[in-house]
Amino acid sequence: MTIADLLKKSQADAGTSQADFARRIGVSRQRLNNWAQGKAVPDSDILPSLCGVLGLGASDARALYAECGVTLPDVLFDGTGA
Repeated sequence: MTIADLLKKSQADAGTSQADFARRIGVSRQRLNNWAQGKAVPDSDILPSLCGVLGLGASDARALYAECGVTLPDVLFDGTGA
C-alpha cells in the first residue's frame, strides 16, 4: 500500500476532514494533500508522527519509511531497539 493509499484509507476510517487529519499529523492541509495525491512524500522528520497517527505496526512503518527513501537500521524493528 502506498503512502497515498494509507492516508486516504486512514482519513476515511477516521471520518475526518483533510484539514483535521493534517492537524493531527502536524502539517498543513496542502502538504498532506500533496502526499495523498502522490505528488510528494513526507520528510523523514515527520515520519514518526505520521506512523503514530496512522497507527502503523513495525512492518508497515518500515515500508512507509522505505517508500520515503529512508533506510532504518534493523535494530529499530527487531525488538531490541529503544
